[in-house]
Amino acid sequence: MNKKTFKALTLFIDSPYFKVSENVKKLHNYLQHGSSLKTKINEKTTFSAIYPNQAYNKATMSYLLSDYNKTIERFLAHEKLEEQKQQSSLLTYQGLMDFASDNIILSKEKSIRKTLDQSSFSSNLTQITKEFERLTYAYHSSKKSLQINNSLQTLSHSIDQDFLYNKLKYSCELLTRKEVLSKKYDFTFLDSIVEYAEQNITKDSPLLFSYLKLIKLIKNPNDKDYYKIRDYLLEHHNQLPSFELKNMYIFIINYCIKKSNLGDESFRNELFENYNFLLSENIITLGGFLSLHEYKNISTIAILLKKLDWLNSFSARYTNFLEYQYRKTANAYNLARIFFQKGDYSESIKYLIEVDQDDLYYDLGKRILWVKIYFELDDFELFNANTNSFMTYLNRNKIISDYQRKLYKSFLKWIKRLYAIREGKRRNYSNWLSEIKNDSEIADKTWILESMISLK
Repeated sequence: MNKKTFKALTLFIDSPYFKVSENVKKLHNYLQHGSSLKTKINEKTTFSAIYPNQAYNKATMSYLLSDYNKTIERFLAHEKLEEQKQQSSLLTYQGLMDFASDNIILSKEKSIRKTLDQSSFSSNLTQITKEFERLTYAYHSSKKSLQINNSLQTLSHSIDQDFLYNKLKYSCELLTRKEVLSKKYDFTFLDSIVEYAEQNITKDSPLLFSYLKLIKLIKNPNDKDYYKIRDYLLEHHNQLPSFELKNMYIFIINYCIKKSNLGDESFRNELFENYNFLLSENIITLGGFLSLHEYKNISTIAILLKKLDWLNSFSARYTNFLEYQYRKTANAYNLARIFFQKGDYSESIKYLIEVDQDDLYYDLGKRILWVKIYFELDDFELFNANTNSFMTYLNRNKIISDYQRKLYKSFLKWIKRLYAIREGKRRNYSNWLSEIKNDSEIADKTWILESMISLK
């Protein structure tokens, strides 16, 4: 739950209209001021704060938490009903056209227009506005009213807004897919639309402005535009729907990953800070879930930055946000990597054995870690067996993309060369070091490069 939604929840709970119990109010106030929404609450400490003169009673605490959850459910249902009021008003307005007097219809029209004017732009609002303007145009047209010109102009404007929103948003996705998946898409008129948008969209329209700046960043990647859109999103995040903000940050994060893969270490910190922001605002855990892919990415950047204590805390706090069937594997994999970083290979192996191989990304990560462990243990027999097994897997697995296959084959090529150098075959060391630095298509390149430098 982001801060804006939590504030609305506080107003809901404090309102006498909804008749929330005093103990639920106390619990909410405690969570707001005396605890953290991002951590699992300590039930005994919380119980003492709500019932200061009573001994801890698990059943009483369970009932209180249940009541609090039901209150949140009531609040969310109320919020949904509020969103539907605008749609309901349109249906009322449309119904009045069939039998009501002009004064009543015009009064309702004025009321709806005032509500829409006070609302911030959103994808849902553009649909409602477009339908409203269509209805007002139809009404005034049937009456031969002078108002018809204003209605037609506003209808045209709302259609433009809706078109721009959808075109910019989905073009960001198409351009990204084109680059990652090497797919061909038709971008007819996109340049003209972007040119028009630049002349007509201002910073006062956060949703449209953000997608416009993102599409420019994707089409022409550069650090200056990255920092501009990043700062703008940080400044205006409370004016954007959380699901839109989450979608926008996918493009921001993709840019950071690309820069990091090219060796720009400053963007590893950028990536980490972006993820930290999404976690702190509960944006990345919308709906109470964290995707396995995002969990793994966050863990990987923490490993790269050697933030092992932070990763331990992250795993403890967010593993339960994953779908149940992935929790054991994700937590075991993180612990295996943490112990590997600490040089405790026996502990790393203990947790690595627990990693399920049903998920492709964890399967690949597990295989890499096995190879690295036996490299560090200088166990040539097991090192050789695992590299050969990994290569066979890459050649036979049809799910792996060509790009991924290239990355992991490159990793195997370089770790074998590292082993050769350690065995005294140093003739090509300088050339190989230079090759690694200039090659962006190596899985786990940072570890390969650091290992090569350590063998100098």
